[in-house]
Amino acid sequence: MDNKEFVKLCSRLTRIEERIVSLFKICNRIETAQDRYSEQMEKNKTDLTVIKTWGAVAVFVVPIIMSLIIGRI
Repeated sequence: MDNKEFVKLCSRLTRIEERIVSLFKICNRIETAQDRYSEQMEKNKTDLTVIKTWGAVAVFVVPIIMSLIIGRI
């Protein structure tokens, strides 16, 4: 192997290494984003459960209160 081929080979290996480092960085960002989105999804699920609970309570309680108010008038 002469000097030119060695230099070409080193150059290609360096570019490949830079690409691999870039891919690892991208993968790390994707994993971080997935973690944030899964946390946000869990928060949204609990918020939705709270809203559904209050809605269900309101469906039963509001008519009873209205009938009590109207019955006393």
